[in-house]
Amino acid sequence: MRRGAAIGRAISAAALAALLFGFAGAAAATLTGGCSGSCGDISIPYPFGVETGCYQPGFNLTCNHSYSPPRLFLGDGMVQVLEISIPNATVRISSRRIGFDDTIHEVPDVEWGAGLRDDGPYSLSEYTNSMVVL
Repeated sequence: MRRGAAIGRAISAAALAALLFGFAGAAAATLTGGCSGSCGDISIPYPFGVETGCYQPGFNLTCNHSYSPPRLFLGDGMVQVLEISIPNATVRISSRRIGFDDTIHEVPDVEWGAGLRDDGPYSLSEYTNSMVVL
């Protein structure tokens, strides 16, 4: 039993290492391939990106340079991104509307999110009042 568990842990560790090295390699290739690393004062870490080919599906962002400083938005530019945290797997957004169960509620002066697709990589966290990237 112990030997089987040790082998399982070794395989899991090897798989995790391969995944992390692959992710790091993809991130490095993305950053050297002409991809924006920031928009205004917000960092854009991989798997997010602005330019085509610089992000994973569902993680595309828009950097709107008509603002000073430029502002970062999710996807097509409807929901403003305030912060991206890869370690916390969260994206902090600014929105006056909240969508739950196909119902939209107006909420004054609150940072939350709306316009999130059900089939996308994002969900709203009821615990941290933030958007969580899955």
